[in-house]
Amino acid sequence: MKKLRSLVAGLVLTIVALSAIPVLPGSASAGTGWPIERRGKHTLNVWAVQYLLRSHGYRLEADGIFGPQTEDRVKRFQRRHNLEVDGVIGPQTWPLLVRRLERGARGPAVKALQSRLCANGYTLELDGIFGIRTYRAVRRFQSDVGVEVDGIVGRRDWRRLVQPIADPEYSPTC
Repeated sequence: MKKLRSLVAGLVLTIVALSAIPVLPGSASAGTGWPIERRGKHTLNVWAVQYLLRSHGYRLEADGIFGPQTEDRVKRFQRRHNLEVDGVIGPQTWPLLVRRLERGARGPAVKALQSRLCANGYTLELDGIFGIRTYRAVRRFQSDVGVEVDGIVGRRDWRRLVQPIADPEYSPTC
């Protein structure tokens, strides 16, 4: 019984210590797997954020720069979805921003998907059409990250697709 209490006490101390680790700006939010994107950033994900906002009906140029126009559209999106209105794409906003996509889909959300697949090393055209090439790239991606291979992009896939990668020179053309 003493060993069990000692083990539980050690586990509680570890959990408390880990919860005190700060989340740095621009890093993945603590334990959620969703990265943080905010004004002033010029990351690979900003392209996807802008395309996704366009898929929700917001007029916005996709230029990869999280400037005042992008921040304004994020705030409008957050207000519409009863989220905290801070202009930051984080663990509360990402899940509502991403879209479930499958073969046959078209539009800016597909461009967001294609841009993230390209950023992750899968070569395809950014045409906004979820055709056979995009479908194959999605299935390869799912296989490569070890999730169910179904060719359908849901929140689980998006969370993996938007993880930071090491190519700061990326532009959304494959």
